[in-house]
Amino acid sequence: MSGSLRDSRKNLLLRQNTVNELFNKHFGFQSGCLLVRVVEGSNFPCKNVFCELSIDKARHQTTVQKDVSPRWDEDFSFEVNDEASVLIVNVLGSKKFGKRRHHGQISLPVKTLADGSVCEQWYPLAPSTGKKGDKQPEEILLRFQYRTATERNHDFMIAKQHYADLVRILVSPRDLVIMSALASVYESEQLSKSIIRLFKAEEQDMRLLIQLLYRDLKNTRSAETIFRGDTMATKTVRNYMRIVAQAYLRSVLGPLVSAVVADASGLEVDTARVSAAVAAENAPHLLAVTQEFFDALLLAVDAVPRPLRNLFQLLRQLVDQLFPDSSGRAVGSFFFLRFVCPAITTPDFFNVVDEEVADPEARRALTLIAKCLQNLANQMTVFKEEFMQPLTPFLTSNQELLEYLYEKLAMVPAVPDETGADERLQAPLSADDRTKIMSLLVGTLRANLDAVEQQLDKDPRMSSPDVIASTKSDFEALKAILFPAPVLGGVLVAAGEAAKAPAGAVGLVLAEAASGPPVDANALHRAVAAGDALAVKARLARAGADKQQLRGLLEALDTVNQTPLLAAVSSGQADLVKIILAAYPEARLDINAPLDSQAYCTLHLAAMSSTAASLMPLPDCSDVRGHVETTRGNTPLHY
Repeated sequence: MSGSLRDSRKNLLLRQNTVNELFNKHFGFQSGCLLVRVVEGSNFPCKNVFCELSIDKARHQTTVQKDVSPRWDEDFSFEVNDEASVLIVNVLGSKKFGKRRHHGQISLPVKTLADGSVCEQWYPLAPSTGKKGDKQPEEILLRFQYRTATERNHDFMIAKQHYADLVRILVSPRDLVIMSALASVYESEQLSKSIIRLFKAEEQDMRLLIQLLYRDLKNTRSAETIFRGDTMATKTVRNYMRIVAQAYLRSVLGPLVSAVVADASGLEVDTARVSAAVAAENAPHLLAVTQEFFDALLLAVDAVPRPLRNLFQLLRQLVDQLFPDSSGRAVGSFFFLRFVCPAITTPDFFNVVDEEVADPEARRALTLIAKCLQNLANQMTVFKEEFMQPLTPFLTSNQELLEYLYEKLAMVPAVPDETGADERLQAPLSADDRTKIMSLLVGTLRANLDAVEQQLDKDPRMSSPDVIASTKSDFEALKAILFPAPVLGGVLVAAGEAAKAPAGAVGLVLAEAASGPPVDANALHRAVAAGDALAVKARLARAGADKQQLRGLLEALDTVNQTPLLAAVSSGQADLVKIILAAYPEARLDINAPLDSQAYCTLHLAAMSSTAASLMPLPDCSDVRGHVETTRGNTPLHY
């Protein structure tokens, strides 16, 4: 394998564990997103109808419905890199004379959908033949929402503007009550990868791990089940080990795994796969190879990176407090079960080898080796499987050496080590990377804040008055950051006790746009004051409300015309400015205080629309643009 190809392969595998990969995988902020629901169709002359949807090279297809009035209710998502792209929907039917019937096509330019609202409409199909008859046209009902890349970056913008405050609230407190509550209500792999990177970047990784591990231990009923579940603690320790010790893993296991991959013959011992005679002949060979793996781990124990040994030392101390004499088993559950053994069975994924292990025989051999090591780590003296019994000597002869390994893993050298953890994974995170990681936390918190608040009261540490006071204060500050009430010229535009806008999850927004009970005037008012154009439009669509109804609702609440307009401008919602100006053609914005660059940017975007006449009392478009350009380098703008 050439050096350049090897480096390319290595970089590809490393990207599985980097900030950008994590960030882009879950948020995809490099492009816009078009969500399409194919709801139903009508007036089709035959059954077996389905739809093909495409934008550029991306394609999706509905299921085939055996009905002349098909009902799909199927959702699709498209990443849109160019707003000049066109959504094309082809409706096809059953074959006739060997050729698929084409009922017609719909073409929708993405730029016509780019206002963030949820829209639903019946579309007649343009016939493929160009002929029109007297019959009622075939049509389909589509519901869609398009969010630009900027609109998808809301969590990132919050993280960027409030990073220091978020670190103070989430990372710095001694008890980490808020972070513990979040980990309790949202035990996901994404959150685990996010928080361990953030805390490591702030040099608080051990504090986080101790909190998570101790909480796990308090919920454990017996020593036999210590750290056996896939909890937030076990997820986070697993991700931490991959960050700090992946290079160690490659140096120790790489040559041994490569040797097995090169020649995996003579290692199968399952009599269901080979004859009893062959299995008996292979057993000593498998035992010898497995012993080589274990010996390599013993000999390289001093090369285990210092952060990992710090972790195992703290782990043993925690476990000894609650389950004496079980700390070795706890270390083994992480070192072997979640680190060494997975790296042996999937060495390409863990970057232990450069190339994918495609040979089934080699993968099977590596699985048997890992099986032996895992049984040893569990301090078993016999195998459960009958075909593994010839390998029992491996378990019985290595018990004392296993205890020695566990003790050495938890011994931290007095002098910092020079072991070469991968530079790319160990390098300090840049400010941009830290912001990206924080934005993942912001998004998770915004979606789960109510559940986190309820979880706070269940924390036993909340019995202390000091902890209660500090935690409640931090949580209120956190809510203000995540769901800010709009501010303009130092004047707060309040909206009752809660100025919190809906999270805007796709399924919720699409559901809100469907038919339902009458709109809640107070909820609508809060959405307006919070500057959430999407929530306003969704609530109006849900009630079938029009501009006059919006105006009437606001007036019924004694809302001064200027108040929602100020809120919309100060929160950077150009779309909402357009909505309010459409409902209040006579509205004017009297500015008695300087506008920040975000407000100017909002006005500039609104001024470019058809509502420019309503904005005449404001600075003209050129003045706004000039102000935006002069402040671009100093303040993040919400374009």
